[in-house]
Amino acid sequence: MNPSSYRADIDGLRAVAVLSVVAFHAFPGYFPGGFIGVDIFFVISGFLISSILFDSLKKGSFNVLDFYKRRIKRIFPALLCVLLSCYLFSWFVLFPDEFARLGKHMAAGAAFVSNIVLLYESGYFDTSAQTKPLLHLWSLGIEEQFYIFWPFLLWVFWKARFNVFVCAAVLALVSFALNLAGVRDAQTTTFYSPLTRFWELLAGGLLAYVHHGQAGTPLKARSICPAFFNSEHFVRFVFSSPQVKNMQAALGSLLMAGGFVVISEHKAFPGWLALLPVLGTVLIISAGRAAWINRVLLSNRLLVWVGLISFPLYLWHWPLLSFLHILNAGNGMWRLLAVVLAGVLAWLTYVFVERPLRFARHGRLALLLCVLMSGMFFVGLVTEKGDGFESRATIRGFNAARASLSWPGHNNFEATCIKRFKGSGYCTLAKDAPATVALIGDSQANHFFPGLAAQYLDVGENLVNLGCGACPPLIGTTSRYRGKTPIAMQTMDLVVDMVVKDPGIHTVILAANWHLYLQGTRFSDESKTWPLWEIRSTDAPLVENNNAVFAIQMAKTVEKLQEAGKKLIVIKQIPELNYLPSICLPPRPFSLAARNPQCLTPVARVDRYLDQYKSSFDSFFNKRPNIIVWDPKPTLCDGQFCRSMKGGDTLYRDELHLSEFGSIEVGKGLSGNLSRSDPGK
Repeated sequence: MNPSSYRADIDGLRAVAVLSVVAFHAFPGYFPGGFIGVDIFFVISGFLISSILFDSLKKGSFNVLDFYKRRIKRIFPALLCVLLSCYLFSWFVLFPDEFARLGKHMAAGAAFVSNIVLLYESGYFDTSAQTKPLLHLWSLGIEEQFYIFWPFLLWVFWKARFNVFVCAAVLALVSFALNLAGVRDAQTTTFYSPLTRFWELLAGGLLAYVHHGQAGTPLKARSICPAFFNSEHFVRFVFSSPQVKNMQAALGSLLMAGGFVVISEHKAFPGWLALLPVLGTVLIISAGRAAWINRVLLSNRLLVWVGLISFPLYLWHWPLLSFLHILNAGNGMWRLLAVVLAGVLAWLTYVFVERPLRFARHGRLALLLCVLMSGMFFVGLVTEKGDGFESRATIRGFNAARASLSWPGHNNFEATCIKRFKGSGYCTLAKDAPATVALIGDSQANHFFPGLAAQYLDVGENLVNLGCGACPPLIGTTSRYRGKTPIAMQTMDLVVDMVVKDPGIHTVILAANWHLYLQGTRFSDESKTWPLWEIRSTDAPLVENNNAVFAIQMAKTVEKLQEAGKKLIVIKQIPELNYLPSICLPPRPFSLAARNPQCLTPVARVDRYLDQYKSSFDSFFNKRPNIIVWDPKPTLCDGQFCRSMKGGDTLYRDELHLSEFGSIEVGKGLSGNLSRSDPGK
């Protein structure tokens, strides 16, 4: 794009986008809708890049190789700096499992497929996302995947003399429709999938098409209605009227501001809500540089400067904030310092790396950058395959202590079980033999498996662990955070059916995060800002009270199991922690948080929390004395405190789940109560 076409207001708009994202990541409680800055970026990118493509097509100078060379010189230098810096820092501070994951994400980032990799992990707003320093590269993946196809498609449409506007509009509508179809039932997939995000970049591309159509020589086969678009009246009124331009910019600003206020991580997004930032950005850009908002506010020198460093600022800010969280130093002052440091690093990157290399005329620079990025890809891959290099001298002495926080994959699923019980999320057998006892529930049931399996083997029984994460052991029930995608509860229905039909299974143990499903809340202070958790009956969808749904669906579940002759044991919830158990261990080689050697929680506080769900829970089971209810709390708490450590080992692997060692200890509390004839007594 030549200098005369430069628009300072678009750099100002970039600043609004990046500052909103940074504010959301640093202070989510104060800027809950800031993450829509990425959607603003998508529209801006689609507009600017498509403008370059339309300009080259008009002039007959379109060259796809030159296009990708420019993209490489624009994107790779700053990205290489951030990837290399994150890798070197991680070498000294991350434990093997963390470093292996960073290697995987670095390889994905270097290959521009981060969004695809993250799609199969936790969601963008999940707590675990804070421990992924390269999480933010998902948006770069969306962009570059779009630009793999978009230039080629434009060239085909142009050469074939198709109506480019109509073709692009159809693609955008299809992408938008896929977004609407998936946002309720598959929100994580819809958030990360390129197919449900391309419409945002295409919105910018459509705007670029219209803009180029009226800015100069009419484009071939460009208009939906040639007589109207080419009319002098349309051009003069829509594209030249100061009043219309000011109205466009004002309406666009209102839509964008509305998006920041209305949208939050608790809403189904993208979906319809994504129209607020997308249409707002389209209106602001289409208003042109002469509109008052664009000319005075967005062209402000400070905003323009931030816009110029927006790309490196976006790249730097999240790794710094993520590493702070990993190092247990995520309070407000540290976060503010991280934002300031990100700004300094962004400016240095822009001045000494991005600009010099972007405008360098060295003929083989793009090839060299590709080689370096390929190197980063292979280093990341080797790091993942090497399990995070456990032999690193910097962390070798900490591995033994850290091992107590690990949770082996064979505790979640293994091949022998999967062959016999198909369709269960969790699937593990104590030994390769027919199951006699079934443990059913969510991840809190799953964490009991190692300890219970050992105890049952001692009395000649074989335990099978079945269920899925965030799935209460209730048939005909959906489960989710309010406004989020429901968990596919067909899994639990399937599990209960398999257990009912298995004559060898005589006893069923139900366990879960009961407080979450009955009260909708968690123990940690951080969770106070989260939406309530909801369970809903598929048979009685009008019942909207968690306690009522629990009573209805638990009665049906119990009845189904007991009619099949199964004896029932129900395990109450374990006490939760309000801190990460990792702070109870020797700190990392580099840590910003003090170690907590005691790691104790007052039992009075734990009781206040657990008592909230016990009223409905106890009321249900007190009426059914033939069901054994066992409480693991006495194993983890005394009269004064609940502890997370025992003899130098952690009983928990995170705030909510037992470690393997903790599971064994809690399992011992059930020993002596596992008689086949009358379990639990």
